Amino acid sequence: MPLKKSPKPVASQKVEKPKKVGFFKAIPASIYSPKFYATIPQRSFWKAFRYFLGVLTLILFILLAVGGVFVMKYKDEAMAKFRSIPENYPQDLVLTMQGGKFSTNAPEPFFVPIPESWGDLSVAGTDMKNLIVIDTKTPFDIPTMEKYATFIWMGETSVFVKSEQEVKIYDLSTMPDGQVTKEMIGVMWLSLENTLKPFVIVAAIGGVIGYYLAMIALEMIYLLFFALLAVILAAILGTKLTYGDCYKMGFHILTVSFLLSFVIRLTQTWTHFSGFILLPTLVMLLMLGANLWEAKRQKLL
Repeated sequence: MPLKKSPKPVASQKVEKPKKVGFFKAIPASIYSPKFYATIPQRSFWKAFRYFLGVLTLILFILLAVGGVFVMKYKDEAMAKFRSIPENYPQDLVLTMQGGKFSTNAPEPFFVPIPESWGDLSVAGTDMKNLIVIDTKTPFDIPTMEKYATFIWMGETSVFVKSEQEVKIYDLSTMPDGQVTKEMIGVMWLSLENTLKPFVIVAAIGGVIGYYLAMIALEMIYLLFFALLAVILAAILGTKLTYGDCYKMGFHILTVSFLLSFVIRLTQTWTHFSGFILLPTLVMLLMLGANLWEAKRQKLL
């Protein structure tokens, strides 16, 4: 009997791994590239997440650069205003606390006007002209304080501070005995400046880190909602995508939202268009749909 040839073993098909895409090439691909979006289901969650972090980091660097230019432009002016505040203290004015009672060597009522560099200020519809009024002789009442047009009224045993909604009263009876002069104010202000410098630096660094973490958290929470809409869109287009696939695609399609926000802010001065709350979501769904539809038409999905 002739020997039968054994059939050749069928080679198992290997699923081709998606090609690596560099970060800067992934940015335009995340806006529109059906071929790229067809490979996202095969890519890991962490690759999409790293791209998302990279985009947020790039945005943060741009914001820091713009903010740095702004700070450098107005830093000297702001510091000059800060250092000039003690200069508004009258040269010969002496404030005294003795036995829980406040007094001054100046004729009363004594007015300390608002510096012209501060511009026009108003509180609760009243145009303010004075920063402080010292009047230890007149009993406090609201009409008199409005007549003085002041933020602060220094009385004999209390300080009255006007805010938008109310006048707050601070008791002076427990204050220690002592005197305040212009020289003392200058020394105290210089000490305050030196104390605040490291605090401002630490606060700025903490603010940047906090803002960055908040951006990550808020966008990831938003994507929980967006991925649901993306699943519905994928089903309408006839593509078999899971919620996880759509969430990973959300990391990439967010690029469209960031770009849209940038364009709107850049042109808002001329167009007077600031968008509306659902605009980013609608545009993201539109671009994601365009990518999925074309990927399905090319039989990539």
